[in-house]
Amino acid sequence: MIYYISRKEHQRTFKPIRSLKHFQALNYDSLFLKRKLPQATYIFTDLDRLGAWELEMAARICRCLKQGGAQVLNNPASVLLRFHMLRRLEKEGINQFGVYRPAMGELPKRYPVFIRRDRFHSGMLSDALEDAQQVQTELSKLMDQGHPLTNLMIVEFATEPEPEGYYKKLSVYRIGDHYLRDTAVIQNECIVKMGTDGIATEANFEDELSNIHSVPHEELVRKTFEIAHIEYGRIDLGRWQGKPQVYEINTNPSISFNADGPSPARNKSRQLFEQNFKAALEALDTISSNKHMIEIEDKVIHRQRKRRQHFQKSLHTI
Repeated sequence: MIYYISRKEHQRTFKPIRSLKHFQALNYDSLFLKRKLPQATYIFTDLDRLGAWELEMAARICRCLKQGGAQVLNNPASVLLRFHMLRRLEKEGINQFGVYRPAMGELPKRYPVFIRRDRFHSGMLSDALEDAQQVQTELSKLMDQGHPLTNLMIVEFATEPEPEGYYKKLSVYRIGDHYLRDTAVIQNECIVKMGTDGIATEANFEDELSNIHSVPHEELVRKTFEIAHIEYGRIDLGRWQGKPQVYEINTNPSISFNADGPSPARNKSRQLFEQNFKAALEALDTISSNKHMIEIEDKVIHRQRKRRQHFQKSLHTI
């Protein structure tokens, strides 16, 4: 059995796999009240949507599960979240762009830059900013709107188009020991999200199909997941100065198996991606039995349970 732990309001992201036979969704509000859990496989996700106290509670439960013989992916005690991962990747020479904490008085080494949240998933909070004065003006505006300075980060722009003129985002999933390529997103704007219809040719899709079982920039991808201590998630890659750049690892990515487009080659790639994804997930599955339950014994969690009448369900996040 595989238990997929996420925020309750973000369970839509894995809707395509919820009906799998040995798959069970579990939200954090329910997890924190559990006294026992089956020996099984547990995937912790949405870690960047947890508060500091919730993150510690999750880490303590993770420790109990591991000590009880469960297989655990994404230990909340060791996973690097967005800012720390990107800072580390620059230090390791994987990325050629920097990230900065304005709360620490840090300013970029080069421009243009943009501002975004460290936690949550909401994209850019600003347009491209060309100098320090624009950065300070934008920070003041964001704080006036209610954005805490401690959750803001400055990111150097590091993206460039493909030789054909469009921008492309590559994505790779890690599911335990398996790494699998998702189909690319191609867009005519530098911030690639949903893609632009009509840009990719059938030749693009046929080339993608021929490589669907390979991992792009495999050594870099594997090293990045190891640095971030993430065993389940999706890495998003772009390019800058001809080199691959890591923009994000999402531990609760939106999963889609849609294969109903106009391109036969793209539809075949989508079908193969679905097969690869489900096979990798199935490989994680461990036998679960209610006869072998793991006690969640921890003094902090025990104290929290005693105060369960004061338990407040967490607010929805973005």
